[in-house]
Amino acid sequence: MPLNLTDYNLIRRHSSLKTEIGVKTPFEALEYWFKLNSKLFKQDLFDFKQKLLTIKKSL
Repeated sequence: MPLNLTDYNLIRRHSSLKTEIGVKTPFEALEYWFKLNSKLFKQDLFDFKQKLLTIKKSL
């Protein structure tokens, strides 16, 4: 069964991210970059994750 976009960003592991910055999923990479410089983001990371989970529930 193919992963939808939210599963891809929240669950699926990416080996290139793990080797480059030491995280497993794209969302963990966002958390890492948010900790480095939160000014790069237009919205809070918690709000973004809630939006992703809301999209997942509606699918």
